[in-house]
Amino acid sequence: MKYLSLFLDTLTELAHHKLRTLLTLLGMIFGVGAVIAMLNIGEGAEREALKMINTMGLHNLIVESKDFEEKELKEQRKHSQVYRSEMVKSALLLCHSLRSLVLKKH
Repeated sequence: MKYLSLFLDTLTELAHHKLRTLLTLLGMIFGVGAVIAMLNIGEGAEREALKMINTMGLHNLIVESKDFEEKELKEQRKHSQVYRSEMVKSALLLCHSLRSLVLKKH
């Protein structure tokens, strides 16, 4: 009996404050909708990234660190722009060669 009375009092209060009730409900609906939309956007972005990686044909990528001597670091910093561009070119050529090999096998 106590719970029924509380429920009826709650409905009465909601009926007296219709605008506040409506705005509260709209806030909850839009809040939940925004959370669901953000989760779906994140999941879609993850799928797109995985699809892009799969189209490259890469399944495993191993990255290892390398220790440099002070002399070598200074030399690299001097010519960093040229060094980076040459490294990018050679990496792209290597990727292109590997892609060609993989496509020939399939």
